[in-house]
Amino acid sequence: MFLKRLFGKVAADAPAPVDQQTLISTSLTAPEVAARREACRQVNDLETLRRIAADDVDAGLRDLAGARFRRLLCGLDAQAPACDQRLALIAASDSQDLLKQVATHASEPQLRRAAIERLESPLVLAACAVDDALAANRLAAAERVQDRAALEQIAKAIGKRDKTVLRLVRTRLRALAEVAERPRQACLQAEALCERAERLGRFDQWAQDRAVLEHLDQQWAAVAADLPAAQAAALQDRYQALRARFLAGYEDYAAANAAQLAAAAAQAAASAARADLIAAVQATAQLEDLDQLQARLRTLAVAWTEAGAPLPEQAARLEREHRAALAVARAQQQRLQEGVRRRQAAARLQADAEALLAQGGAPERKALLALQRRLDALDPDLPERAPAAAAMARLIRRFEKHREQLVRRLADLPPRLAALDQHLQQGELRRAEPIYQSISATLDQARQAALPASELAPIEAHLKGIAPQLRELREWRRWSADEHRVALCAEVEALGAGAAQPLAVSARRLRELQQAWRDLERNGAPASEALWQRFRAAAEQVRARCQPYLTAAAERRAEVNRRRAVLCAEVEAFLEQVDWERIDWRQLARAEREMRQAWSALEADPQADNARPPGRLEGRFHRALRRIDKALAEERDRNQAAKRDLIARMQALAEQPDLRQAIEAAKNLQQQWQTTVAGRQRDENALWREFRAASDALFARRAAEQLARDAAGHEHQAARVEIIAAADDLLATAATTMALEGGLAALVTKWEDTAALPVPRAAAAALARQWQDVLARAEARRQALIEAERWAASDCLATHARCCDGIAARLIALGECDDAPALAEIGAALQAERAGLPPLVDVTAATVIEAAFAQLSAALTGPSAARAALAEQLAANQARRHALCLHLEIVAGVESPPALQTERMQVQVERLRGRISDGGADPLADATRLLRDWYLSTPASPSAELEARFARVRAALLQPLSAAQPATAPAAAVPA
Repeated sequence: MFLKRLFGKVAADAPAPVDQQTLISTSLTAPEVAARREACRQVNDLETLRRIAADDVDAGLRDLAGARFRRLLCGLDAQAPACDQRLALIAASDSQDLLKQVATHASEPQLRRAAIERLESPLVLAACAVDDALAANRLAAAERVQDRAALEQIAKAIGKRDKTVLRLVRTRLRALAEVAERPRQACLQAEALCERAERLGRFDQWAQDRAVLEHLDQQWAAVAADLPAAQAAALQDRYQALRARFLAGYEDYAAANAAQLAAAAAQAAASAARADLIAAVQATAQLEDLDQLQARLRTLAVAWTEAGAPLPEQAARLEREHRAALAVARAQQQRLQEGVRRRQAAARLQADAEALLAQGGAPERKALLALQRRLDALDPDLPERAPAAAAMARLIRRFEKHREQLVRRLADLPPRLAALDQHLQQGELRRAEPIYQSISATLDQARQAALPASELAPIEAHLKGIAPQLRELREWRRWSADEHRVALCAEVEALGAGAAQPLAVSARRLRELQQAWRDLERNGAPASEALWQRFRAAAEQVRARCQPYLTAAAERRAEVNRRRAVLCAEVEAFLEQVDWERIDWRQLARAEREMRQAWSALEADPQADNARPPGRLEGRFHRALRRIDKALAEERDRNQAAKRDLIARMQALAEQPDLRQAIEAAKNLQQQWQTTVAGRQRDENALWREFRAASDALFARRAAEQLARDAAGHEHQAARVEIIAAADDLLATAATTMALEGGLAALVTKWEDTAALPVPRAAAAALARQWQDVLARAEARRQALIEAERWAASDCLATHARCCDGIAARLIALGECDDAPALAEIGAALQAERAGLPPLVDVTAATVIEAAFAQLSAALTGPSAARAALAEQLAANQARRHALCLHLEIVAGVESPPALQTERMQVQVERLRGRISDGGADPLADATRLLRDWYLSTPASPSAELEARFARVRAALLQPLSAAQPATAPAAAVPA
């Protein structure tokens, strides 16, 4: 029956869908409440439901619309509106109850997140931080919690399920603890600062204490804001009074000492200024620029005159140092002035010597001697002397070389004089004249070089002796040339008369005779007009006879020249059109060789009659080829430079830390290696061998590193196996939660340290599975230890409760009788039993137990009314234990007495209704809390029946703990 009352009638089959507008109109305007309720159950419009829940006159309809609105808003109904619409309603709502419902029951994470961001209740936020399924929502809820109790609740409930939330909560708790501790620390620091301020000025060290006061002020400003309100005013007044006292004393000290300090400061400043001026004079003495040194000395002299009086004990010393520094500076000034004069003289000497060198030829001896005297007058250590001396040395070397050449030429004159005499005797004027002119020029140069006249006199006499004979031969030469020209004319005339001679031979011989005539014109006396006309007429006759041959030869030469011109034009056109950025250099080198071969074939034409090609075409062709050869040479150099760069880059890759990237770069470099214009074969082979050696070194390094990685992977695998084995040992030996968590944290740190290290791929997955298995078993072991420790704490609390219950029972048994010995005996028993009790870790429980024992002590030593109050407390605690025992029986699944079945059913119904309506956790599920409340309900009146029921409940709760065994069996290890 109670289930029917709880859940109501079973819903009938769903009716056919009805138009939403009709439903909205019905729910708002229908006169019958039942019709509006039925329409409200099907309405999906959130705004309509909100209006009905807020404004409708019927309370039941308002509740129904509110429930329907919350269910649709939370997305718990299949007909819920779109998520964006619901998010907008949440953003516009200010109802904390509605936000709580959405934050804890909404199906979509984003809805819960939107509600969490607007919640204000720390308890609800704490529940969201613990129970929300999405880690981001849990973190958002935890970030909004600032209440200490809520933070402690999160830290206790979250455990290690969400380390991020746990870390944030612990950080907040530490910050709150620091804030709570800050006022006490500020009071202690303020007291210490006041004590230090009180000691200021005690030993008349006013200047030093003034600096200390500034430091104290800074420290006081840092702690003043944290002082508690109850003590801030008193401490502030005390510190300000001590500060004012010291400042007054400091002002008196400063006023009394101001004049003396001012005078001493002025004298000290003057002494320092004069010392700085002396240092400046000493620094000026090191200057090498004369103008700068003189200007600086004038400025320092004015500054010394204007400087104030120094300290008496330093005046004499400063004056001596100033005079000494000034003397050194004056000496430096004189030295620099002398150096300027010497450098100017050296510069003029160098200019004169270089002018003579620029004129060319051998210098005159007098001018050379004058320059040498000026050079000797210069200081040998002068730096500017070296260029002048170098110019003079070049002049002297030129002059000496000229003299040596003249001496050698004079020494060679006797054989030349003999040859001159021989040519004159043989009448060879053409050979004698050049020798005579050369000897005469040598004598002129020897006189200018001031060679000894005794060496020149015999040669001059010899030349004067042969002068008549030389004039006679010149006359004979003129007559001999005419005779030779007559012979040439006769030969040309005979050549013209020989009709049977081949034309090619006649044309060749004509050219030879014409060249002989030109030689006579160049080397002998000019020909007469009659001979020239005779020779010319005969030559024209021969040319006319050979004209057919000459015409054919000219045509052949013209054809060759035409073909050569075409070849030149092709080369030039190629050079004008070529794109040097995209050209195929190999084809260009082949084309260059073919063009040279084509030009050589044209030169070897057998019909060319040994005539040389015209210089213009040959020069044009070779200029074009030189452009091609230059481009090829540049490309050859560029290609070899690119190869050397590739070699250098390949060698550099051997040192690059990232080997994978280095290997990829090496492959790219290998693809870039190519030859565009080949150089010498041995050079190309040497470059290739060097490139190949660098590449082989890099790939050898890859092989070595691969071996090293394999070895390191096995080492890392062995390290992980050791960590897993250590975890198995820890699970087998850890007896407390603290020992287990501490050891496991250290092992987790070690595992994380090795997580990024490589291991063999075949073993990685197995190691990960083993580690996850170890973590799962560790969590199970930790939960078991936590449960055992909870029961240990419960047993400790039970011992205290039994002690309190026993003493209370003995005290109540006395009734209203004031038996002093009996009371004393009970008090002694109380003290003895309390001394033997173990300490309680739970502070709250310890406080409650301590209050219970205090009540017992008051009942022992107080009036009878205290015992009467104790009796009332015993009855109240017994009633409370009765209710707790019923709850514990429901949680443990233990049957209750038959007389309590109705009460038990009512408790279960209330529990079920609360879970359905609120969706919260079972308030009776925490058996530990119920046991704690049982023991804290002390002292209580004894009840054998109640104790027996509680013993059955405790045995039922302890049975799963005693039956559970920690899963610590290690998984199969992966061989290292």
